[in-house]
Amino acid sequence: LGRYHASYSNNVYIIVQASAGIKMTEHFAPWKVKFDIDFDIKPVMTDDEKVAEHKLVGSLMAAEQKMGFTG
Repeated sequence: LGRYHASYSNNVYIIVQASAGIKMTEHFAPWKVKFDIDFDIKPVMTDDEKVAEHKLVGSLMAAEQKMGFTG
């Protein structure tokens, strides 16, 4: 719906509408894994969607550790 830059800061705010909250994690998680970019994602979702999000992030982190990348 829009991307907004905060004046005099490095903050960018992205407002989106997704068919499911997990879609945001699916889109932004690879950027975190590949480029170590931090996102402060605040989706509104159901309990079931939140559980699925935790599982996805956990599997990405496990894959990263398996490949030898550590924080």
